[in-house]
Amino acid sequence: LGDALLVAPIFNDVGDVTYYLPEGRWTNFITGEEVSGGKYAAENHDYFSLPLMVKANSLIPVGKEDGKADYDYADGVTLHLFNLEQGKTAEAKVRNAQGELELAVVVKRLENTLQVRVNISKKPWGILLRNIEAIADQNDCKTEKTAKGIRIINCHEQKSDFEIVL
Repeated sequence: LGDALLVAPIFNDVGDVTYYLPEGRWTNFITGEEVSGGKYAAENHDYFSLPLMVKANSLIPVGKEDGKADYDYADGVTLHLFNLEQGKTAEAKVRNAQGELELAVVVKRLENTLQVRVNISKKPWGILLRNIEAIADQNDCKTEKTAKGIRIINCHEQKSDFEIVL
């Protein structure tokens, strides 16, 4: 699924799967477990899970609605940031149901700072720093601690560019 996601299908009733994970750092989207690639993985899954791996340096938009496919994707979207490495950049674009660009975000990591550039969206959105448990400074944005990491919200009301100090 693009260059950021790897899904390994399960083709048996017992849930056993073996798949190759390419080089790099990967995070299981569902469990949050981080692993190194460049090797095969053997796992067992039930009907409610599957290997859904996210490559480091990825910014994945996740909509607030999971009950239907046709809704305003940009309204309440959360951008999940995975393992952004020093000097790397992650980008995400969110379009509405008509295909028009509603939100474009670029995040760059410089040492312990995330520089965030946003085209101003009039709709609420947030960034979830996956597997990050604390940040030093959220630059006047509202934060909340979740089981998956720190979620930063309501920056859209204040500025188009801001920094997050890790």
